[in-house]
Parts: sequence; structure tokens; C-alpha cells
Amino acid sequence: MEMKSGKWLCSSCKKPLEEGYYFETDATGYCSKACLSHKMSWDEYLAIHDDGNGDAYWTSWSRSKTS
Repeated sequence: MEMKSGKWLCSSCKKPLEEGYYFETDATGYCSKACLSHKMSWDEYLAIHDDGNGDAYWTSWSRSKTS
């Protein structure tokens, strides 16, 4: 994934990511199911996700604010 101004960018549309689908195998991230569909079908994603035991998952990149 690319980073710009301290934010990770969607591997498809290049919008800043706050949450989305992440793939450990190639370090790519996608902001939406629509962007993910440019890479693979939903069934292919579910096979990689493997009920939370695989190399793909939904996550949040937003940083918590501390005082």
C-alpha cells in the first residue's frame, strides 16, 4: 500500500484508508467491496479470509487520539 500525508491509500482508487480489507501476503488494502472486486471476487476473498484465520481481513487504520 502507498502512504500519502501519513495515511495509507486504497490499492485500487488511491483514496485515504481509515478502514478496509487488508491482505498480509502482498500488503495491499482496499477501502470497499467495490474496490476489492477489481482484484478478486467476493468468494475468492472469503476463501483467503478463511473465517478470520487467513491472510485477509477487515481492519481500521485510524489512529486513536491521545492527550
